[in-house]
Amino acid sequence: MIIYKGLMRRSLLSVRSFFKTTSSDFCKRKPYVNLCNSENLKQTREVSYCKQLVNECYSSRKAAEGLKREIDMLHKRRAELEDKLKAENFEVLQSEIMQLEMAIQVIEDDEREPIDLEEKLKNSQSKLIQKDEQLQELKEQLQELKDRVNTVCLAIQRKNDEMQDARQELIHGLEMYPYCSYVGIKRMGVVDSMPFYFGCHLTKKTRKETTKNPTNLLIKCRKLVEDQNWHPFKAGSDEKEIIDEENEEMVRLKAECSEEQYHAVVTALKERNEYEINGTHPVQELWNYKEKRKASLKEGIDCILEAWKIHKQQ
Repeated sequence: MIIYKGLMRRSLLSVRSFFKTTSSDFCKRKPYVNLCNSENLKQTREVSYCKQLVNECYSSRKAAEGLKREIDMLHKRRAELEDKLKAENFEVLQSEIMQLEMAIQVIEDDEREPIDLEEKLKNSQSKLIQKDEQLQELKEQLQELKDRVNTVCLAIQRKNDEMQDARQELIHGLEMYPYCSYVGIKRMGVVDSMPFYFGCHLTKKTRKETTKNPTNLLIKCRKLVEDQNWHPFKAGSDEKEIIDEENEEMVRLKAECSEEQYHAVVTALKERNEYEINGTHPVQELWNYKEKRKASLKEGIDCILEAWKIHKQQ
């Protein structure tokens, strides 16, 4: 359109200038028309040329108008196609947009994940360092406790050794001064002879056999107790060994002996099991005969002092 308007404007200006020039020249040369045929021919040619220019302008104008109509139709067709394309591809475009957004989110997450992992790693490392420090402190405290326990155990062991030495000295002292009223030396794991000689009633079966010589039953019981191959014990409810009353030899002893004699045999068996005595070598123990238990160190010392005083008075 801009080209068309420029072309039309130039054509009109050319025609106007031509007519003005022709008119002025014609007026000036009017007296000489008949005399100048060559000039008339020239003017005729110029008029025909102007007509030709006007015709070309009109044809150019029509061509420009047709071109404008075609351009408008093309713009309209383009708009229709764009609307149709939008309507057809809206869902596809929307899905593509969603996929792109998801891809962007994944990329952002991937970019953010190393940062998060690095922060978590730093936190874990700091916590691990704290745990290591706490563990080191606990190890040091544990080592201190172990050292203290070892020191206490050594002290207790020394005290126990001293106590055992003192008890052995008391036992030797009581062997020299056997005049204490209730504390004395007992041979652990040996069947007591008292029930076999004093104030005990025998069963009907063994009365005739042992009345003349009660030592026979005592010797028999002691040999049986000292037999290393005989172990009449069984596991108890509290994981401690107890006497197996159903043992064949125990049943026979219970039938042959009185209650006191049988109790003396059971006591000797328990003592041998407790002190882990093997063979015929008993263990000497400081004993409180009044209360039938092990005597304390203080009781042994008091007994020695009492015996020493009695010996001194004599």
